[in-house]
Amino acid sequence: MSSDKPSILVLGGSSGLGKQIGIHLTKNDYNVCFSGRSKEKLNLLREEYPHQKFEDADLSKTSEIDALVEKIQTPLDGVVYSAGIIKLKPFNFMSLEEFQAFFNDQSCSAILSHTKTNFKKKKSLKELR
Repeated sequence: MSSDKPSILVLGGSSGLGKQIGIHLTKNDYNVCFSGRSKEKLNLLREEYPHQKFEDADLSKTSEIDALVEKIQTPLDGVVYSAGIIKLKPFNFMSLEEFQAFFNDQSCSAILSHTKTNFKKKKSLKELR
């Protein structure tokens, strides 16, 4: 990754909207670190964009967020949070346990990721810990 270009971390970058945002940024001359749970999907992206960075991480696990922070040494200009899954089921058809699991997966990983990757322009994640 070139240091003269803006650098963006895309959480949830292995598929869906996060992947498309990362590709768009790549095509517009950004350094992009794609992060996602699926090593296979990240490896396919790596084949297309070998000059970018790819890190697998499950953001529902604090230990993996910590490991991701340790791996990313590049100073960042921004973070895109597009991680998570959508359960296509109306809330009134979910049990309380299903709703709590869905809410925890979505909100807790977003909060943890934000607090771990809170940054100021051109600071590495490790410097901010």
